[in-house]
Amino acid sequence: MHNGNKYSVKVTGLDGTTDLIWGKSFVKPDDPDKADAYSAKYLRDKKKRVEAAGEEWTAQKHKESRPNLTFVHKLMKFNIILQKGSGENTRVAKLGIKSAKLLNVADAGTLTIADLDNRLDALTDDVKGKEGEFVVDWTTANNHKTEATAFKLKDKEGNVIGDPANGPYLGDNTKVTVGDGFLLPVPTKIGTNDDGSYKYEDNGYLGTDAAELANKGIFRLRVEYYLSDAPEKVYKAAQYEIKPVFKTTAGVAVDGEPWQAGYEYDIVISVSDPEQIQTYGYLTPWEKRVIELE
Repeated sequence: MHNGNKYSVKVTGLDGTTDLIWGKSFVKPDDPDKADAYSAKYLRDKKKRVEAAGEEWTAQKHKESRPNLTFVHKLMKFNIILQKGSGENTRVAKLGIKSAKLLNVADAGTLTIADLDNRLDALTDDVKGKEGEFVVDWTTANNHKTEATAFKLKDKEGNVIGDPANGPYLGDNTKVTVGDGFLLPVPTKIGTNDDGSYKYEDNGYLGTDAAELANKGIFRLRVEYYLSDAPEKVYKAAQYEIKPVFKTTAGVAVDGEPWQAGYEYDIVISVSDPEQIQTYGYLTPWEKRVIELE
Protein backbone atom coordinates (compact mmCIF):
# COMPACT_ATOMS: atom_id res chain seq x y z
CA MET A 1 0.00 0.00 0.00
CA HIS A 2 1.16 3.53 -0.79
CA ASN A 3 0.00 6.50 1.24
CA GLY A 4 1.99 9.67 0.59
CA ASN A 5 5.55 8.93 1.65
CA LYS A 6 4.58 5.75 3.46
CA TYR A 7 4.75 2.26 1.99
CA SER A 8 3.27 -0.70 3.82
CA VAL A 9 2.02 -4.22 3.22
CA LYS A 10 -0.78 -6.23 4.80
CA VAL A 11 0.43 -9.55 6.17
CA THR A 12 -2.15 -12.32 6.52
CA GLY A 13 -2.25 -16.04 7.13
CA LEU A 14 0.32 -16.29 9.94
CA ASP A 15 0.05 -19.80 11.38
CA GLY A 16 2.65 -20.01 14.13
CA THR A 17 5.33 -21.38 11.80
CA THR A 18 5.75 -18.48 9.35
CA ASP A 19 8.51 -16.01 10.20
CA LEU A 20 8.22 -12.30 9.42
CA ILE A 21 11.39 -10.27 8.92
CA TRP A 22 12.06 -6.73 7.76
CA GLY A 23 15.28 -5.31 6.45
CA LYS A 24 16.82 -1.96 5.67
CA SER A 25 20.17 -0.69 4.53
CA PHE A 26 21.64 1.57 7.21
CA VAL A 27 24.51 4.05 7.01
CA LYS A 28 26.57 5.29 9.93
CA PRO A 29 25.14 8.39 11.65
CA ASP A 30 28.46 10.25 11.15
CA ASP A 31 28.70 9.42 7.44
CA PRO A 32 29.18 12.79 5.67
CA ASP A 33 27.26 11.52 2.64
CA LYS A 34 24.38 9.88 4.54
CA ALA A 35 21.75 12.18 2.99
CA ASP A 36 22.41 10.56 -0.40
CA ALA A 37 22.92 7.06 0.98
CA TYR A 38 23.46 4.38 -1.65
CA SER A 39 22.40 6.56 -4.57
CA ALA A 40 24.67 7.03 -7.59
CA LYS A 41 25.72 10.42 -6.18
CA TYR A 42 26.65 8.78 -2.87
CA LEU A 43 29.01 6.32 -4.58
CA ARG A 44 30.54 8.99 -6.85
CA ASP A 45 31.20 11.26 -3.85
CA LYS A 46 32.82 8.36 -1.98
CA LYS A 47 35.09 7.70 -4.94
CA LYS A 48 36.01 11.39 -5.23
CA ARG A 49 36.95 11.53 -1.53
CA VAL A 50 39.21 8.48 -1.89
CA GLU A 51 40.90 9.76 -5.05
CA ALA A 52 41.31 13.27 -3.57
CA ALA A 53 43.27 11.63 -0.75
CA GLY A 54 45.61 10.09 -3.34
CA GLU A 55 44.25 6.56 -3.00
CA GLU A 56 42.91 4.20 -5.63
CA TRP A 57 39.20 3.43 -5.52
CA THR A 58 38.41 -0.30 -5.79
CA ALA A 59 35.12 -2.03 -5.18
CA GLN A 60 36.79 -4.69 -3.03
CA LYS A 61 38.82 -2.31 -0.90
CA HIS A 62 35.92 0.05 -0.31
CA LYS A 63 33.13 -2.51 -0.08
CA GLU A 64 31.76 -0.81 3.05
CA SER A 65 30.30 1.81 0.73
CA ARG A 66 28.02 -0.79 -0.80
CA PRO A 67 24.49 -1.30 0.59
CA ASN A 68 24.31 -3.80 3.44
CA LEU A 69 20.85 -4.99 4.38
CA THR A 70 20.23 -5.65 8.07
CA PHE A 71 17.24 -7.88 8.80
CA VAL A 72 15.34 -8.07 12.08
CA HIS A 73 12.58 -10.37 13.35
CA LYS A 74 9.14 -8.79 13.70
CA LEU A 75 7.68 -11.72 15.67
CA MET A 76 8.65 -13.48 18.89
CA LYS A 77 9.02 -17.22 19.49
CA PHE A 78 7.82 -19.62 22.17
CA ASN A 79 9.85 -22.82 22.61
CA ILE A 80 7.93 -25.58 24.40
CA ILE A 81 10.21 -27.54 26.76
CA LEU A 82 9.25 -30.57 28.87
CA GLN A 83 11.37 -30.96 32.00
CA LYS A 84 11.65 -33.50 34.81
CA GLY A 85 10.68 -32.25 38.22
CA SER A 86 11.12 -34.06 41.52
CA GLY A 87 10.76 -37.72 42.41
CA GLU A 88 12.37 -40.91 41.13
CA ASN A 89 11.01 -40.21 37.64
CA THR A 90 9.94 -43.81 37.05
CA ARG A 91 6.73 -42.78 35.32
CA VAL A 92 7.71 -39.28 34.24
CA ALA A 93 10.42 -40.83 32.05
CA LYS A 94 7.60 -42.27 29.91
CA LEU A 95 5.89 -38.90 29.53
CA GLY A 96 5.72 -36.93 26.29
CA ILE A 97 3.57 -34.22 24.69
CA LYS A 98 0.84 -35.50 22.39
CA SER A 99 -0.25 -32.04 21.27
CA ALA A 100 0.18 -28.37 22.16
CA LYS A 101 -2.19 -25.64 21.05
CA LEU A 102 -2.00 -21.87 21.56
CA LEU A 103 -5.31 -20.04 21.67
CA ASN A 104 -6.36 -16.46 20.89
CA VAL A 105 -3.38 -15.55 18.72
CA ALA A 106 -3.65 -13.05 15.86
CA ASP A 107 -2.73 -14.06 12.32
CA ALA A 108 -2.49 -10.72 10.49
CA GLY A 109 -1.23 -7.16 10.63
CA THR A 110 0.31 -4.30 8.67
CA LEU A 111 4.07 -3.95 8.18
CA THR A 112 5.51 -0.54 7.31
CA ILE A 113 8.19 -1.09 4.68
CA ALA A 114 9.35 2.52 4.41
CA ASP A 115 8.21 5.90 5.71
CA LEU A 116 10.05 8.95 4.43
CA ASP A 117 8.45 11.21 7.04
CA ASN A 118 9.34 8.85 9.93
CA ARG A 119 12.67 7.43 8.85
CA LEU A 120 14.56 5.01 11.02
CA ASP A 121 18.16 6.20 10.86
CA ALA A 122 19.75 3.46 12.95
CA LEU A 123 18.75 0.09 14.36
CA THR A 124 18.89 1.45 17.90
CA ASP A 125 16.48 4.29 17.09
CA ASP A 126 13.25 2.48 17.89
CA VAL A 127 11.41 5.61 19.07
CA LYS A 128 11.82 8.08 16.25
CA GLY A 129 11.03 5.95 13.24
CA LYS A 130 7.97 4.00 12.14
CA GLU A 131 9.78 2.07 9.43
CA GLY A 132 9.64 -1.65 10.13
CA GLU A 133 6.72 -1.27 12.55
CA PHE A 134 4.32 -4.23 12.54
CA VAL A 135 0.84 -3.31 13.75
CA VAL A 136 -1.03 -6.47 14.73
CA ASP A 137 -4.69 -6.90 13.81
CA TRP A 138 -5.90 -8.47 17.05
CA THR A 139 -9.45 -8.87 15.77
CA THR A 140 -8.15 -11.87 13.79
CA ALA A 141 -7.48 -13.66 17.09
CA ASN A 142 -11.19 -14.43 17.12
CA ASN A 143 -10.38 -16.89 14.33
CA HIS A 144 -8.33 -18.94 16.81
CA LYS A 145 -10.37 -18.94 20.01
CA THR A 146 -11.20 -22.66 20.09
CA GLU A 147 -8.98 -25.73 20.26
CA ALA A 148 -10.07 -26.69 16.75
CA THR A 149 -8.82 -23.37 15.32
CA ALA A 150 -5.87 -22.75 17.68
CA PHE A 151 -2.26 -22.54 16.51
CA LYS A 152 -0.93 -26.10 16.62
CA LEU A 153 2.65 -26.98 17.53
CA LYS A 154 4.54 -28.48 14.58
CA ASP A 155 7.90 -30.17 14.08
CA LYS A 156 10.71 -28.88 11.86
CA GLU A 157 9.20 -30.68 8.85
CA GLY A 158 5.90 -28.88 9.30
CA ASN A 159 3.96 -31.86 10.68
CA VAL A 160 1.53 -31.18 13.52
CA ILE A 161 2.73 -32.79 16.76
CA GLY A 162 0.48 -35.81 17.28
CA ASP A 163 -0.22 -36.16 13.54
CA PRO A 164 1.42 -38.36 12.48
CA ALA A 165 3.75 -38.73 15.50
CA ASN A 166 3.65 -37.56 19.11
CA GLY A 167 6.39 -35.41 20.54
CA PRO A 168 9.47 -36.98 22.16
CA TYR A 169 9.09 -38.44 25.63
CA LEU A 170 11.53 -37.56 28.40
CA GLY A 171 13.23 -40.94 28.76
CA ASP A 172 16.69 -40.45 30.29
CA ASN A 173 16.75 -36.74 29.41
CA THR A 174 16.40 -34.03 32.01
CA LYS A 175 14.49 -31.92 29.49
CA VAL A 176 13.43 -32.11 25.85
CA THR A 177 12.32 -29.44 23.38
CA VAL A 178 9.05 -30.41 21.73
CA GLY A 179 8.42 -29.35 18.13
CA ASP A 180 9.75 -26.23 16.45
CA GLY A 181 8.03 -23.64 18.63
CA PHE A 182 5.39 -20.98 17.94
CA LEU A 183 6.19 -17.79 15.99
CA LEU A 184 3.83 -15.11 17.31
CA PRO A 185 2.80 -11.50 16.82
CA VAL A 186 3.91 -9.38 19.77
CA PRO A 187 1.13 -7.92 21.96
CA THR A 188 0.94 -4.14 21.71
CA LYS A 189 1.92 -2.45 24.99
CA ILE A 190 -0.41 0.48 25.64
CA GLY A 191 0.26 1.44 29.26
CA THR A 192 0.44 0.17 32.83
CA ASN A 193 -2.15 -1.70 34.90
CA ASP A 194 -3.06 -0.72 38.46
CA ASP A 195 -0.86 -3.51 39.84
CA GLY A 196 2.18 -2.14 37.99
CA SER A 197 2.21 -4.78 35.24
CA TYR A 198 2.31 -3.72 31.61
CA LYS A 199 -1.06 -3.19 29.97
CA TYR A 200 -1.46 -4.66 26.49
CA GLU A 201 -4.02 -4.28 23.76
CA ASP A 202 -6.71 -6.95 24.05
CA ASN A 203 -5.04 -9.85 22.25
CA GLY A 204 -7.96 -11.93 21.17
CA TYR A 205 -10.26 -12.14 24.16
CA LEU A 206 -12.49 -9.44 22.74
CA GLY A 207 -15.76 -9.19 24.64
CA THR A 208 -15.03 -12.12 26.95
CA ASP A 209 -14.45 -12.46 30.67
CA ALA A 210 -10.80 -13.31 29.87
CA ALA A 211 -10.05 -9.83 28.53
CA GLU A 212 -8.32 -8.92 31.80
CA LEU A 213 -5.80 -11.71 31.19
CA ALA A 214 -5.20 -10.52 27.64
CA ASN A 215 -4.63 -6.98 28.88
CA LYS A 216 -1.74 -8.34 30.92
CA GLY A 217 -0.19 -10.04 27.89
CA ILE A 218 -1.15 -13.55 29.04
CA PHE A 219 -1.32 -16.36 26.47
CA ARG A 220 -3.18 -19.64 26.93
CA LEU A 221 -1.53 -22.95 26.10
CA ARG A 222 -3.44 -26.24 25.95
CA VAL A 223 -1.24 -29.36 26.26
CA GLU A 224 -2.12 -33.05 26.01
CA TYR A 225 0.28 -35.66 27.36
CA TYR A 226 0.83 -39.34 26.58
CA LEU A 227 2.88 -42.19 28.03
CA SER A 228 5.40 -43.99 25.80
CA ASP A 229 3.74 -47.33 26.53
CA ALA A 230 0.30 -45.96 25.56
CA PRO A 231 0.99 -43.44 22.75
CA GLU A 232 -2.53 -43.58 21.32
CA LYS A 233 -4.17 -42.32 24.51
CA VAL A 234 -4.34 -38.90 26.10
CA TYR A 235 -2.80 -39.39 29.54
CA LYS A 236 -3.55 -35.91 30.79
CA ALA A 237 -4.76 -32.58 29.44
CA ALA A 238 -3.83 -29.28 31.04
CA GLN A 239 -4.25 -25.58 30.30
CA TYR A 240 -1.50 -23.13 31.21
CA GLU A 241 -1.31 -19.37 31.34
CA ILE A 242 1.91 -17.93 29.93
CA LYS A 243 2.68 -14.64 31.66
CA PRO A 244 5.33 -12.04 30.74
CA VAL A 245 7.39 -12.70 33.87
CA PHE A 246 10.83 -13.78 32.78
CA LYS A 247 14.05 -15.34 34.00
CA THR A 248 17.41 -15.25 32.29
CA THR A 249 19.09 -18.49 31.20
CA ALA A 250 20.98 -18.28 34.50
CA GLY A 251 17.67 -18.32 36.37
CA VAL A 252 17.71 -14.64 37.42
CA ALA A 253 14.32 -12.92 37.40
CA VAL A 254 13.93 -10.04 34.96
CA ASP A 255 11.37 -7.47 36.08
CA GLY A 256 9.81 -4.70 34.08
CA GLU A 257 10.41 -6.20 30.67
CA PRO A 258 7.58 -6.52 28.12
CA TRP A 259 7.17 -9.04 25.32
CA GLN A 260 9.56 -8.09 22.51
CA ALA A 261 10.01 -8.93 18.86
CA GLY A 262 13.18 -10.83 18.02
CA TYR A 263 13.21 -12.69 21.35
CA GLU A 264 12.62 -16.39 21.84
CA TYR A 265 11.12 -17.47 25.14
CA ASP A 266 11.54 -20.94 26.62
CA ILE A 267 8.23 -22.13 28.04
CA VAL A 268 9.38 -24.78 30.53
CA ILE A 269 6.79 -27.26 31.81
CA SER A 270 8.05 -29.22 34.84
CA VAL A 271 6.43 -32.57 35.63
CA SER A 272 7.05 -34.73 38.70
CA ASP A 273 6.44 -38.34 39.63
CA PRO A 274 3.35 -38.90 41.78
CA GLU A 275 4.21 -39.61 45.40
CA GLN A 276 2.06 -41.91 47.49
CA ILE A 277 1.04 -40.06 50.61
CA GLN A 278 -0.10 -42.19 53.56
CA THR A 279 -2.13 -40.60 56.28
CA TYR A 280 -2.59 -41.79 59.83
CA GLY A 281 -5.61 -40.97 61.92
CA TYR A 282 -6.54 -41.39 65.52
CA LEU A 283 -9.57 -40.47 67.53
CA THR A 284 -9.09 -38.14 70.43
CA PRO A 285 -10.53 -39.91 73.53
CA TRP A 286 -13.44 -38.46 75.38
CA GLU A 287 -12.52 -36.20 78.23
CA LYS A 288 -14.59 -36.71 81.33
CA ARG A 289 -16.30 -34.06 83.38
CA VAL A 290 -18.63 -34.78 86.33
CA ILE A 291 -21.82 -32.96 87.13
CA GLU A 292 -23.44 -33.95 90.44
CA LEU A 293 -27.15 -33.47 90.87
CA GLU A 294 -28.51 -33.33 94.41
